[in-house]
Amino acid sequence: MKIAPFSADFIRGMESLIEEFLNYLRVEKGLAEGSLRGYVHDLQQFRQFAEEHGCSSADLLNRGLLESYCMHLSSLGLAARTIHRKLSPVRTFCRYLVREGYIHADPTDGITRPKLPRRLPKALSVEEVTTLLQYQPKDPVAAVRDRTILELMYGAGLRASEVASLNLEDIDLETKTVRCRGKGSKDRIVPFGSHAEQALRTYLQEARPELVKKPTNALFLTRLGRNFSISGLWRLITQRAKAAGLTKHISPHTLRHSFATHLLEGGADLRVVQELLGHASIATTEVYTHITTDHLREVYAASHPRAQKPRK
Repeated sequence: MKIAPFSADFIRGMESLIEEFLNYLRVEKGLAEGSLRGYVHDLQQFRQFAEEHGCSSADLLNRGLLESYCMHLSSLGLAARTIHRKLSPVRTFCRYLVREGYIHADPTDGITRPKLPRRLPKALSVEEVTTLLQYQPKDPVAAVRDRTILELMYGAGLRASEVASLNLEDIDLETKTVRCRGKGSKDRIVPFGSHAEQALRTYLQEARPELVKKPTNALFLTRLGRNFSISGLWRLITQRAKAAGLTKHISPHTLRHSFATHLLEGGADLRVVQELLGHASIATTEVYTHITTDHLREVYAASHPRAQKPRK
């Protein structure tokens, strides 16, 4: 294990160590390129801050520098959640340096970060989902394709990135399952219902052949025959929601939130929902229990004879 500090000046060493760290994430951890780009941006921003503050040796990589960097991010007017996101790659990088023996202690330990506001995911009602799914654009091919995308996102709780990366071989209509690649390039098999199955059969038989311009295994295609991008899925959903008359802000993740919320409201076990969503930690899934508790409270207040305030 390497115990000595950097052999060159800190900034030049940081550049090479960041590259080493990114290769570790890419090769050993299987991190997707999109996630790696976020790491590159945030780590280079930190490196620039260190350089501007005269951090020219490994010994100066300490808690004080990290505290100053955190205050610097706050001074830029960034939201608490954004600051947490920017500090996360720096924390992971520092832990990597300690584990590999480049530095002796983790300078991110104990740093004060802004308190995160509690933000619950927003879900659509069943009626709102139905309205979104039943809206029919004038273009018949786009109508079939868009309906299929929405049925699969809501029926299987998929992320936009997972839908964008789907290929034909990922769909099994006989078992009604889809194989998707989630965060960290981890595959999971998720079931979908009869509505999504029927939509997929119609899309594959009637709409997709109209969209194919050259041989491709991509499942969902644009009018130009290209596979959908994540930003393209965002535009599709937001535009369709507006056209359907829904006033809520709706994104691809809204359908995923709705999938989880409606499962729990229907009595699904939290651990099952965790597996379906592909959450590494049950704590990530537990946020949905707050929503369903509110729903149960509303039902109880409206239905139970002893829930009303007694008359004076």
